Amino acid sequence: MPPPPCWGSDRTIGRYENNPKLQSGPKPGNNLSQLEENILSLIETIEDQKQLLSQSNQSWQDKYDVLEEKSALTANGFETRIQNLLSECEAVEEKCQERIDTAERLDLENQFLVQKQQSHESEIQELTAENEILEETIEAQKQLLSQSNQSETQELTDESEILEEVCMQDRGTVLDKMKNKMEVKQNKKKRKEVVVENQEETVFPTKIKVMQQDRSLTRPTPFPSDPPMMRPTPVPRREPAAAPTVHGSRSQR
Repeated sequence: MPPPPCWGSDRTIGRYENNPKLQSGPKPGNNLSQLEENILSLIETIEDQKQLLSQSNQSWQDKYDVLEEKSALTANGFETRIQNLLSECEAVEEKCQERIDTAERLDLENQFLVQKQQSHESEIQELTAENEILEETIEAQKQLLSQSNQSETQELTDESEILEEVCMQDRGTVLDKMKNKMEVKQNKKKRKEVVVENQEETVFPTKIKVMQQDRSLTRPTPFPSDPPMMRPTPVPRREPAAAPTVHGSRSQR
């Protein structure tokens, strides 16, 4: 509401001049009482206006307090929300930093693995080249070995054929020589046995007789059916013939 008009202002003067009731009232003798009434009425209106203003002010103050409480509550809520948002932002920043660190680490590991793969590829290329060289050398060695084996087998077959021919040729001569040697040995042995028998009969007759007497004394009397004792005849000893060996043929060759 607008404030009440002050007494004696241009507005009140205009109202007094324009009001016909005030102009048609009593004369200046009665003006004082009329003025007092007007003043009292104005004071009452002013008091009423003050009460209305105080009531309106109180209502506005209450509204302001309510709004202030609401604003405080909202401010507290906003502060908590802001704190929560800040904590969430910090957590997100930490996660982002961790992801950045992991990305850098993975990048370094990827670079290391790429270098390792490149080194492995170079090693594989070197090994394949060496393998090819080894295969070529193995093939060459196989060819050389096959050639040498063929030559050696040919030489061995030739030598075996030659040895067979030599053995077949020398077999007859070797057998003849062995027969001659055996005959010579047998003749020598027979001669020795004859000489020993002659010596026993001529040089040691008495000794033989004494030995025979001793044997007859110690030996029990034979039955009539027993044959007389006879001296055993010596059996000539035979030696095994040596077989022809391949080494001998090789040495002769």
